[in-house]
Amino acid sequence: MENTPGEVYDRVGSDTTTLRTPDMKAIGRLLWALLLPAIHPLYGQLLEENFAYDVGSPLTDHGYVAHSGAGSRPILIIAGGLSRQGYPSSGIGNSILLEGGSGSREDVNRTFPSVTSGSVYASLLVCPSGVSTSGDYFFHLGPTSVSTIFRGRIFVKSDTSGSLAFGVAKSSALDSVVSWTPFAYATGGTYLLVLKYTFNDGSSNDAVELWVNPPLSATEPPPDLTGVDTGSDASELGSIAFRQGGISTSLTLDGVRIATSWKVGTLPIQLSRFMAVGETGGTLISWTTLSETNNYGFEVQKSAERTSGYQPVSGLIAGHGTTNEPHSYEFRDTTGTNGKFYRLKQIDLDQSVHYSEPTEAVLTHVGERTLPGSSLDQNYPNPFNPATVIAYQVPSSMRVTLKIYDLLGREVATLVSGRKPAGRYTVEFDGSGLPSGTYLYRLETEDRLETKRMILLR
Repeated sequence: MENTPGEVYDRVGSDTTTLRTPDMKAIGRLLWALLLPAIHPLYGQLLEENFAYDVGSPLTDHGYVAHSGAGSRPILIIAGGLSRQGYPSSGIGNSILLEGGSGSREDVNRTFPSVTSGSVYASLLVCPSGVSTSGDYFFHLGPTSVSTIFRGRIFVKSDTSGSLAFGVAKSSALDSVVSWTPFAYATGGTYLLVLKYTFNDGSSNDAVELWVNPPLSATEPPPDLTGVDTGSDASELGSIAFRQGGISTSLTLDGVRIATSWKVGTLPIQLSRFMAVGETGGTLISWTTLSETNNYGFEVQKSAERTSGYQPVSGLIAGHGTTNEPHSYEFRDTTGTNGKFYRLKQIDLDQSVHYSEPTEAVLTHVGERTLPGSSLDQNYPNPFNPATVIAYQVPSSMRVTLKIYDLLGREVATLVSGRKPAGRYTVEFDGSGLPSGTYLYRLETEDRLETKRMILLR
């Protein structure tokens, strides 16, 4: 059954929890909107990239810088995201296509907070569709200013029968110093790769390791590959880079996560929404968790700068411990302190601390009962068996269609068809009687057409 707008939220103060129905008219005032990707983890990570951008747009429109072949065959956003069961960045947003071909091809990079000691972990989903027998690298880390300094390269190559192997090297692209897996993987499969770069004392002795489809646990398993490249070490790491390879190599890439510890599949918190609404006398901060693990609580912090200067504007906001149920929270910031960046400090039951990515507040003028534009959330849970919930919202009264399709484009079900007033809605989809597999769900409104993937597992 579909819910109506005005869902009940948990309202969480410094030491009490009550229930209320949100005042939709408050959204008609000044809106400070901080919208994170559909599922956003908190565990001290440095970067998460789910490519939640318009299909067909180049990465250079979204904070990436071309360090090679600028403007020549740019890397574009393609529809749909890659998924792997249990990986938190599965099926969120879209993905990118790294294409082979003759002539110049654009390679791009994006920065994350610089690291000079310890280890850096990079996890990503890849689906190779064409691979050369000579091998190509398609991802690497680098310093904050990449130039031609590449560290921690990930490779892929095929044998004459089309089977794939993945490889890793610290600095060089020469095959003689690349460590390779056996040819044990298939073209068209989706693989979770985890690269680890470790800073070691001394010179030319930093280490690189690679995992292919590792177990998604809190404990770091032994690597599948250990690099043998003894080239020069990195002085610091502060960027990720995507490379378009040789004429035969083409692959889809998604779900990039950069962190300083191994927590590839175990996260204390998953957020589905994080926003702030300017109201008379303060700013209403609200967020919703999809799941929580050993969550003692939150502290809301604010700063005038993205990377530093955060100060608490709340006391402890009690969490829900361990739960797989969604919970929504609110806190009103009445401090009057300057700043346009908010983040959450999340505290575990063992008092360890994790931070959300800083997100900039954007001031928007909106009219009575107007919400941010139409949007479609990732279904929850995902994967699911047999039922899942899909949430969406519309900014004003308009016609809405929400349908389910299989991967052949055949319509499976119509969940919504008709005019809806402004509001946020949830609808349940029951996959009983359907085979396991990936399905698409599409929201069509007067201002948006959006499609996402979900996985039914028996």
